[in-house]
Amino acid sequence: ALVAGVVAGTVTFRLLDGVLSPPVRKQWAGAWLTLRNQKATADKHAGDPDSPAKAERLAVLGRNIAIALPASLRETAGAAIGALAGRPDTFLAHQTEILAAAAKSPKALAELRTELKRLANWGVLVEQNGGVYSTAHPPDALTPADHYYLRELNLAVLSQVLLPGFLERSPAPLFVDPRLATAKSWRDAYQHDSHGARTGWIRHFEGRTYRFDADGRLLDDAEKPSPVSYRADGGRLRFEVAGSKN
Repeated sequence: ALVAGVVAGTVTFRLLDGVLSPPVRKQWAGAWLTLRNQKATADKHAGDPDSPAKAERLAVLGRNIAIALPASLRETAGAAIGALAGRPDTFLAHQTEILAAAAKSPKALAELRTELKRLANWGVLVEQNGGVYSTAHPPDALTPADHYYLRELNLAVLSQVLLPGFLERSPAPLFVDPRLATAKSWRDAYQHDSHGARTGWIRHFEGRTYRFDADGRLLDDAEKPSPVSYRADGGRLRFEVAGSKN
């Protein structure tokens, strides 16, 4: 549980205590009391992924959680996580305790060290003597990019160290379709109707213009619009129309 399952006095408890009001903590504690026995039973089968009993227990637990946690309570959980992630000093102000907690799990410690090294290499953090980190910019001069990367660091701390059973977050980089990230050799001028809906676009490429409809099909002299495909070639994006390559 978000509150009742956290040991009092730990850094996790203190951080949550600062973002959850007493009435909300009481609500979470009540929800935990109704679910802890079922969770304990489900955990007994955690080592056997093929156990029918485990699947059934987890299914029951999921339904009971949905019943026990009203939307307002789930919203407070999201708000609490968002508040902790958005504070630039969530990790920095408690880094000694957080690193000590991470050391209990080789996987968590390795992922946290990787994230810290990445931000140090990118000039967001500076590693001082003794392995203590600080921001490269003063707290009152943090850039929007600094805030973004510190939020990513805090989410890694919350998911891997402080609340691993509550928050799941993959540290893997997000995939970006190369058709979106690859450089293009043309300019598209989008067209809209009087209501603001996109009706198509005109592509300017190598001194020529190509007209496209709203679905991305080429409009030429043919009776029907022609589908267009895209491919990466030599670090740039190309489009193919009716067998020709551009």
